[in-house]
Amino acid sequence: MVSKLSNMIADQLISMGRFKEEDRAVYQFGLEMLLLNIFNILTAAFLGVLMGQILESFLFLALFIPLRCHAGGYHAGNPLVCYLMSNAVIVIILLLLRTPPEMVERGAGLVLLILLSGMAAILAPVENLNKPLDEVEKKVYGIRTRIVLAIEVLIGLVCFAAASFQGVWIVTLTIVLMVITEILGLMQNTYSRSRTPEKKRRIQ
Repeated sequence: MVSKLSNMIADQLISMGRFKEEDRAVYQFGLEMLLLNIFNILTAAFLGVLMGQILESFLFLALFIPLRCHAGGYHAGNPLVCYLMSNAVIVIILLLLRTPPEMVERGAGLVLLILLSGMAAILAPVENLNKPLDEVEKKVYGIRTRIVLAIEVLIGLVCFAAASFQGVWIVTLTIVLMVITEILGLMQNTYSRSRTPEKKRRIQ
């Protein structure tokens, strides 16, 4: 559905002279990602209302989306699979947010947050092999990721100082998910690269 809708929008924009036919693939990919993100946000809002955690749902998205955009990570091969996985993750996060563990109140969660933020900064950016990054782009995305991480760690520290342990837990879970996404992305890239020589041999 997303692919068909983005194709229709691309057709309309081309007919209006907004961009050229030879640039269709680039713009259509961007439209697909935009529409998918919109659908994900709307679904997340619905899930938040359904589970009585609308504020937590939006706070999580506000923290995770900037990281995801700059740090990269795992990409599902199918938009529908991506949509279903994204919303399954949101349900899990909202369930975990209902009861912050005691370690958060004791400060151990803050230590975990800082350590995981360092790991996320080291791993970033994890590129999508379908859209590889050059050295300049890697540097830029890496810097942006570290800036976002620094801001989110600061938010976690402020929440801890204000005894808002729920806030600390939201930030911590966001960074945990980001690290998992990066590791899965690296594994996905390693597997894809290992399969490439095999495909070439078959073609030959």
